[in-house]
Amino acid sequence: MRAWFRRLRGVLLLSAGLALPACSALTDFSPIDRDAATPPDTTPRDDAGTGDDAGGDATMTCHDGSNPCPPGTVLVPCGPVVLGSDPGEGDTDEEPEHTVDVSAFCIDAAEVTNGAYKACVDRGDCEPPGATASATRSSYYGNPTYDGFAMVNVSWFQADNYCRMHGKRLPTEAEWEKAARGGCEVHAPTTCGPEDELTYPWGSADPTCDRANFVGCVADVDRVQSRPMGASPYGAQDMTGNVQEWVSDWYLASAYDSCRTGNCIDPAGPAMGSEKVFRGGHWESVPEYLRAANRFRQAPGFYDWHTGFRCVAPIR
Repeated sequence: MRAWFRRLRGVLLLSAGLALPACSALTDFSPIDRDAATPPDTTPRDDAGTGDDAGGDATMTCHDGSNPCPPGTVLVPCGPVVLGSDPGEGDTDEEPEHTVDVSAFCIDAAEVTNGAYKACVDRGDCEPPGATASATRSSYYGNPTYDGFAMVNVSWFQADNYCRMHGKRLPTEAEWEKAARGGCEVHAPTTCGPEDELTYPWGSADPTCDRANFVGCVADVDRVQSRPMGASPYGAQDMTGNVQEWVSDWYLASAYDSCRTGNCIDPAGPAMGSEKVFRGGHWESVPEYLRAANRFRQAPGFYDWHTGFRCVAPIR
């Protein structure tokens, strides 16, 4: 069954109110058997599981010892993180500010590049992007000059499929925000407090073009990992600016209400929805939209030259 038909089937099932098979966003990396007769399913998934799973799993998974992350990724250790914003600090869908526990994970140090995505297309494992131009470059995707630049013009379905084809998955909102602003262990004391409410990956200082690619800098997508001064506390670069990044969660304006009172572990968002979340702002964003807590959403089939992604890898 071809990928486009599988996705159409998923959309029709969602429209009819029929649930697709559930899988945990935190455990299902869907390893790919390239010799299998049937390619992996890329229909919309119930990423948060079912029932109470929207609030997270029952236990937090940690890692001790040597770095368990594959090359090209950075370790984000287990522990609590402050998510969201207080009233007046951002949009209402960022409220309430709350603390959740997140298991250890490995996240790509850089956004997925043109060259990496094209290699997946050339193998027959990924679909070509919806467009090949960027804002100012008529020849962008497929042009070796831009192989090291961030991939754009891919839908949520394409991003999700790419990650799974590489034994990875898209990060949850909670994982993405922790990777961007850092957990409560980053700044003393190790308990959560105001010192952990970073506005941007580098802290609270205003964005500059040597920290992020945003409005007034390059006026288009840039090469990944060009701004180490803007790296997150764990070493992930371009978490804000350059391209906004798809995450696994369905969007719900009141999603944070389920963790208002605490005791949430690995929240994975609502079980179903009509729009997917992306985070981080992009090369044309004003500073307000670069805040690590800011949430954006679009239909999962949406693509444009502002939107890319990165993946999460399993702990080895």
